[in-house]
Amino acid sequence: MLAKTSQQTTTAFAYTAVTFTQEDVDTNGFHDNSTNTSRITIPSGYAGKYQLSGSVNASAAGDNTHTCAIAKNGTNQCISGGWKGPSTGDGNYTVSIILDLAVSDYVEFMVYQQVAATLNSTAQNARPTFFYAEYLGA
Repeated sequence: MLAKTSQQTTTAFAYTAVTFTQEDVDTNGFHDNSTNTSRITIPSGYAGKYQLSGSVNASAAGDNTHTCAIAKNGTNQCISGGWKGPSTGDGNYTVSIILDLAVSDYVEFMVYQQVAATLNSTAQNARPTFFYAEYLGA
């Protein structure tokens, strides 16, 4: 499981891949903390079905709409329903999907915001921003 350790500013009106530089669990080198930090890449010998889940803790950004998604090789596969950001405080939003992945496929957790400013995805203990891939078998 990958977790955020710092804030990340995303671009308005575009999906942005969330970067992760902390690995709570990473078996067999699915993630690299210094290269392509937004990606979980399927290593040799691990093609098959995966349960993928991501959750973002987003700081308040006023009256605008957000979504999150999981992308496979750069194309969104699953998009959460849109949500309105809280006017104060933070919101936590999650998306999940099962995908069939081949060796060298990569997946990313994406966030989208509809506002002409920036949104920070935060790393908070109570509601962390995270992303994980659980191998279900071939």
